[in-house]
Amino acid sequence: MKPAIATSPRLTIKNLKTGPSMEYGAGGSYTATVYFDGKRVMSTFEGGHGGPVMYPEVFDEAAKAEMLAFIEAEIQPLERYKDFKLDDVMDIFIGDTVNLVQEERDMKKACRTKVVAKLKSVDNGFVSYKCKFTRSAVEQIKKQCGDDLVEIVNYRYAQPK
Repeated sequence: MKPAIATSPRLTIKNLKTGPSMEYGAGGSYTATVYFDGKRVMSTFEGGHGGPVMYPEVFDEAAKAEMLAFIEAEIQPLERYKDFKLDDVMDIFIGDTVNLVQEERDMKKACRTKVVAKLKSVDNGFVSYKCKFTRSAVEQIKKQCGDDLVEIVNYRYAQPK
């Protein structure tokens, strides 16, 4: 089993813009701004070609030092990150956070036109139903899925009509 991705409310990603990958199997390209404890720390760029993550502009050196100390103390010891150097852990942790932000965006977008359900028996965990998010649709899905249903994801963003 793959080690869990670390998350922290102390590290946030804003101004995320994503693009396609230039290399099969590599993550997509992105630019973003990294914030730590609410402070704008640095910009980041990943070209999507398997190369290194870049940090073209550091806005707050003190906040970056605090962030690195946090990553070293709280994130690096975790199973997913323990075999990497601190700079690599920072790259992976920021990349993981960017991916989570993008996944949340994608999920929110899917919920605009479909009902999305999280199921125990599905590999990626999610199934979408091409129907409007209504009480009757939710009841039908609950009935169909039974104990396999973990959650109706749409409830994260709205209430059914």
